[in-house]
Parts: sequence; C-alpha cells; structure tokens
Amino acid sequence: MSLRTSVTLVLAGQNAELAAAHDELYPERIAEHIPLSITLLYPWIPVERLTDADVEGLAAFFAARRTFAFELTRVADFSRRCGLRRAGARRRPT
Repeated sequence: MSLRTSVTLVLAGQNAELAAAHDELYPERIAEHIPLSITLLYPWIPVERLTDADVEGLAAFFAARRTFAFELTRVADFSRRCGLRRAGARRRPT
C-alpha cells in the first residue's frame, strides 16, 4: 500500500482556544503529530511519485492567489472526524 499525501492548512497557530479544544477532543492526535488543520485535498499524490516540482508547483499556485479570511463559527464532531463550517456557508445538498 502506498503512503498518500494531502494538501492541508495547519491552523493550530492561528487560534489558541480552538487548538486547545482540538487537543482536548482528540488527545490521540497529539502523539500522532496531527494539529488542528483543514484538509483541502486528500489523497493528493502517492508519496513515491511526489517530486520537488510538485511541491514547488503547489506553493506557486497558492502564492499567486490573494490571502483570504474566514471565521469558523461551528465545530461539529461526527464519526470521530471534526467538521468546520465557514460563516455564511451554505450546506451542500446530500
């Protein structure tokens, strides 16, 4: 089985209160070195195929875009996964 990579925003350093709540809800993540984060894309590229050019291309993609601000207004826990919804976001139909 191949290890998989992901594209993830690490948020632990952005909001100490939310990061502390994450660590309290998911203490096993501390030992696994998984901080409060939002995964944008998973799986991305199998690790054995990942190149420096892939990482540089991803960095260039994000560098070419304006930063964005958002406020997380709700944290939900379902099936041991934590879901976050941006303020004003509409729920997608199921």
